[in-house]
Amino acid sequence: MIMPTTSLPDDATSPTPTSDGGWTATSATRPRSLVQARMAREVVCWCASVLVCWSAGVLVTSPVTAQEHKHLSMQEFYLDPTLYEMISPRHEYRVMEGGFPTKNIDSTVDVLSYELWFDWVMALQTARSERPERKTEAKVVMHVRFLDGKPSLTLDARTVIIDSVFVDGAAAEFEKTNSVLEITPSSPFMANDTAVITVHFANASDTRGFYAYSQVEADTLDLLAPIAFTFSQPEDARRWFPCNDKPHDKAVFTVHTRVPTGYTVVSNGTRQDSTADTDTTSWQTWNHPLPMSTYLLCVNASKFHLYDQQYVRDDNSIVPIANYHWLEDQNGQTYSAERSLAEIPNMFAAMEDRFGTYPFETYGHVTVAPIPFGGMEHQSMSTINRRWLMGDIELGYAHELGHQWIGDEVTCATWADIWLNEGGASFSEALWYEAKLGPVGYASVMDARRTRYMRRGLDEPPVYDIPINIIFNEATTYSKSAWVYHMMRRQNGDALFFPALQSYIKKYHLAAAQTADMLALFKEEMPNPPVDWDTFFDQWLVKAGHPVLNGIVSANTIAEGGMYRTRITITPMQSGENLPSDFQFPL
Repeated sequence: MIMPTTSLPDDATSPTPTSDGGWTATSATRPRSLVQARMAREVVCWCASVLVCWSAGVLVTSPVTAQEHKHLSMQEFYLDPTLYEMISPRHEYRVMEGGFPTKNIDSTVDVLSYELWFDWVMALQTARSERPERKTEAKVVMHVRFLDGKPSLTLDARTVIIDSVFVDGAAAEFEKTNSVLEITPSSPFMANDTAVITVHFANASDTRGFYAYSQVEADTLDLLAPIAFTFSQPEDARRWFPCNDKPHDKAVFTVHTRVPTGYTVVSNGTRQDSTADTDTTSWQTWNHPLPMSTYLLCVNASKFHLYDQQYVRDDNSIVPIANYHWLEDQNGQTYSAERSLAEIPNMFAAMEDRFGTYPFETYGHVTVAPIPFGGMEHQSMSTINRRWLMGDIELGYAHELGHQWIGDEVTCATWADIWLNEGGASFSEALWYEAKLGPVGYASVMDARRTRYMRRGLDEPPVYDIPINIIFNEATTYSKSAWVYHMMRRQNGDALFFPALQSYIKKYHLAAAQTADMLALFKEEMPNPPVDWDTFFDQWLVKAGHPVLNGIVSANTIAEGGMYRTRITITPMQSGENLPSDFQFPL
């Protein structure tokens, strides 16, 4: 998912040092020769570079010049944080070998598949103010495997009205309370058995999880056609269908949606068929045969135009790229899919070079409005804000494509591990600019991320297990997390880091991973890092903040042999809650 306000700096200068949150470097003496002056000046610059860069976490090369930055366009992202409610972490801590905290995961219930039916005709044709409580009629059929015997099944179900429940074809008792649906069959679920759960229900909300805008709303909001779509991250799938709404539980999905004639349904995977239901309506079916988390499911419907692209590999194999938007936005003066999506095939080549083969059969984008966020990495079909078709959000597209590997192919097992997803996708923005523009492009993106983190990094909670009400925190979940990936790359080198990252992706292919899983694999793949892995993960993820260093450089002449000695004194100055007393990093 994309956050707001991503912009590249107009110049290459580092953040201005301040009295309350940066660094201080002082040259103690004035050298007495041109040689000594040059040497001391270089040392001062080097020390300042260390302090500025390590205040965000890592030693890097000097920033690019202001002239180089002039060629980099503005990136703007949107998010309304009021969309997300206060929810406490759902799992208890457990500690694995190595000491990194992890979460207990309920693996006794495994949903294998969902088949969903939605009737969206009324929602698309009726003004929001005139819709009844039942916004859409729906049904879900789930195949559920039980690893342990259970007297009942608990599903997540928030703003849905439950009509009836069947277990293996027989009517079952159920109780709906708040956000939970408890299903009790006539006989208990047995260990290692698979049951077919059928739930008939209706959606009671059309303003969260599921969004629908009729022609009345379209006229008011300047939309080109009525539109309905879904958006679930982190825990809003339960608002539009009963499910096991946990990121670690992946299943395959088939979605049937009834819409008025002339509308196109877009979902994950590939379109299977479209069958006329009446003279004015049709059922359209999509199927995604690979496992995915509930929050990655999307369903969209409007009068979409299809714009096809493709990524062709060197071996001539092809990944189809299907882009859906309103016809007027194909190549308009303000909104242009052709201009905005031009680099997508090249992005595929850059991502595959770093992450490995694209994991799905197809990819695409569906453009929706109005939405208060930028983009969302729905598996194989990213949802994007219509604003992106204005052509200046290239890094946003790179972010969502990078998520297909880090976030979709390998998903955070709990929301405590969201940094794995968002840090990896934010890091992929820099990798794209590195492929396109070279080191200057990579540095520009990481510089921008550093600047956004430094604005309030010391006041933010740790990266790991961030409270879910601020889970999409720009400073930590996105920017600092991207720098964690960057630091792992720099301290181990490309020859070790990217093969290790690809090993991680392969090991957890179409599965979910916790932070401790990445830590364990990196210990195996890169066993001799400059900073011990446990220390690295603890100081950058479990602890908050970053190093704040005071540096003093002094240069003095040593008479013997005309040699010069320079002394550099660096003192840690950071203070606050849950900060490491000392940071370890290589110089």
